Amino acid sequence: MTYDDLPIIQLPPGPSDAELEAERDAKHEAEVARWFGVDKLAAGLTAGAVAFVGAQTADAAPIVGAQGLTPNARALADYITATYPGVQSIGGVRACDSVGDHCRGVALDVMIGNDMALGDRICADIHTQTARFGVRYTMWRVVSHFDHIHITVEG
Repeated sequence: MTYDDLPIIQLPPGPSDAELEAERDAKHEAEVARWFGVDKLAAGLTAGAVAFVGAQTADAAPIVGAQGLTPNARALADYITATYPGVQSIGGVRACDSVGDHCRGVALDVMIGNDMALGDRICADIHTQTARFGVRYTMWRVVSHFDHIHITVEG
C-alpha cells in the first residue's frame, strides 16, 4: 500500500471562532462567579469587591481577591498590571480547592481571554524572572488553562 492508496478521511467541522470565544467567555464568567459566589454576581458586585492594587490607571486590569496576597504575589500582580495592558483581570485569593494555592494567597490567575500571543509573552517573561518574584510554577496552554495563566509563587 502506498500513500496514494490511503483513504481520505473527512473530519467533521470544528467549532467556529465565535463559538470558541463564547466558550472562553463563559468559562471566565464561571471563574469570576466562583471567586465571588453566584449570589453576589447576580446582585451586582458590591463596592470594594474588586480591589485595585498599586497605582493603576483606568485601563489597568482589576485584581480580584487582592486582599491577602503574599508579598511576592502582590508584587507580581502589580508588575503584570503595569506591564501588560491587554490583561483582562487577575484572580488572587479565593476559596480553597484541592491544591490550596489561591486560598493561601500565593497564586494568581492572569486572564487573557483569547489573546494567546499575550499569554505566551507574559508566561515567557515570568519564566525569566522566577527569582525576582519567587515563582514556583506556572500553568499555561494545559487543560483548563487556555484563557489564563496560573502562576504560583513562594510566600
